[in-house]
Amino acid sequence: MIHPRKPLGALLYLFVVLPAMLGGMATLSLSSWAAKPDAYKALVTDARFAAVLESPELSRLAPDSFQAGGYTLEGPAAVKAAQAAIPTRTVVDTLTRGIDAAFASIASGTPSLAMDLAPFKQALKDGADAAAEAYLFNATDPQKLLPKAALPEGTRPSALSIAGSADAQSAMAELVRRTADSLPDLYVATENPRALPGEVQASTMIGLARIVDLGFALSRSALWLSLVAAGLWVASAFLSETELRKRLGTMGRRILGPGSVFLGVGLLPHLVNPSALATSTAHDAIAGFPALSEYARFVFTSLTGGALVVGLVAVGLGTALVSAKRAIPPSADYEDGEES
Repeated sequence: MIHPRKPLGALLYLFVVLPAMLGGMATLSLSSWAAKPDAYKALVTDARFAAVLESPELSRLAPDSFQAGGYTLEGPAAVKAAQAAIPTRTVVDTLTRGIDAAFASIASGTPSLAMDLAPFKQALKDGADAAAEAYLFNATDPQKLLPKAALPEGTRPSALSIAGSADAQSAMAELVRRTADSLPDLYVATENPRALPGEVQASTMIGLARIVDLGFALSRSALWLSLVAAGLWVASAFLSETELRKRLGTMGRRILGPGSVFLGVGLLPHLVNPSALATSTAHDAIAGFPALSEYARFVFTSLTGGALVVGLVAVGLGTALVSAKRAIPPSADYEDGEES
């Protein structure tokens, strides 16, 4: 006959302990990077990110066309132009300053996010001629871009051929400079309805900043949630079993399950490139883009590193407890029970 303690302990584990364990492990995994600026900056300062920005295949991910400054731009050619005009270091430095600004805003409790765009803006202006040349060289129909008034009357389409004419390059370079001039030196996202000059309403960005703020709460809640889960985990095992060795075995089995899940999540990027798990459209786009595929693996490996550590500790502890059960002779366990 099954003692009522066993089903009660199993129900306690299934509906209380297991959710608490999964929550505790998840918060521990996230707290290892979610609240650390250096973790985010490492994703953009890594050489693999620079390789993506500089890769010739990057233009394949651009849309066929988009609107900018009232003109229709060809996406792939515009990406080539941006690569020619803006140094990779400038992009990386701009993103790094943005990450620092976001965390500084969170730490101070200020509902705004300021990003210095002056170096990026200047780099775009300095590279206007290179951008114009690259765009006209790669565009399939550059005549669509240029305003009619920018070219001499009667200019033939042949003047906008592959190399581009001086008039076409000059008009294109001027468009790039105007685009750069339209950017603010200091981009400020704020929820203040009375934005100061140069500030931009960006509730979405502030919302993202508040999501990042949860990372700080994770580090504080992870400890408490883990302690509660550990207490309930021990209690459920003691409720299910009356003998010491069986209690140790039950504790081991009950932590091995969730621990194996997190261990699998942490190991997955090391065993399979995450790009292989993407949708068919995304997979096809990434398949011919080795730099992006390698960077995707790096990102997922970095973000799941906490899950790997948590999973290793949980599986190791579970294995030790199950082994302890086997190491304790049943007779000794029985004698312990008699003495108690």
